[in-house]
Amino acid sequence: MNTAIAFLCVIPSKTQLDFLKQLTALHDVFVVCDSNENLDDIKIAYPQLTLVQVSDEECINDGFANACGKCKPATSWEKALWYFAKNSIKNEYVWFIEDDVFIPDVKTLHNLDKKYDTDLLAQNISPVEINSKNWKFLHIRKYIDNVTKLFTSPWYKGLVCAARFSKKLLNYINDYALKHKTLCFIEILFHTTAKQHNLKITLCPELKLLRTPMSGKFDYAKSKESFSLTFLYHPIKDRELHASIRQTLQKP
Repeated sequence: MNTAIAFLCVIPSKTQLDFLKQLTALHDVFVVCDSNENLDDIKIAYPQLTLVQVSDEECINDGFANACGKCKPATSWEKALWYFAKNSIKNEYVWFIEDDVFIPDVKTLHNLDKKYDTDLLAQNISPVEINSKNWKFLHIRKYIDNVTKLFTSPWYKGLVCAARFSKKLLNYINDYALKHKTLCFIEILFHTTAKQHNLKITLCPELKLLRTPMSGKFDYAKSKESFSLTFLYHPIKDRELHASIRQTLQKP
């Protein structure tokens, strides 16, 4: 399977870059940065990686905005979607991975690719009624407005902090951006698009721990009991801790 990785971050650390470099043996790796400061030093030091930087204005003007819900309309999420829409890539599938997702081994994503052939590979999916008092984002009015601009009901939601999308699914997202000059919240955008266009959706057991808060304090003697090389974990906010855990897991 011809799969890419879009690693979503503000500015990647050396520890993160060193691991991403290892992943290039099995994947094309795109490091998508929220920051637009000069990162030529990273490009020189890591030629195996494709560093992606797009101005906020370019994303917003092309309709790739308002998907992440952060303090600004164009983050690394919107910039990644913009990049894959505007550039012809050979990959049929793309992993979108936020930088606080822990990948335990260089072969973890590759093994999932061999196991699953689907348009949307994700942890979960469920119907959502965006005007319901039970929807946790009801207080953010633009979420509701943008969802109803892009889609008629029914709507669906699910986690995407680590998820894999087919080129077909990404093309539909591009069409929405071009037509409506905005996107909507990512936890609704991909799942609703896949459902309404009858794309193949697979819920992946190996992603079931993507919302299990992980303490910053680990008993390394028990790390092998706590982690499986086949699962992804989120969130582990101490990004530098990821490399330490991997080293522990690799010890005999």
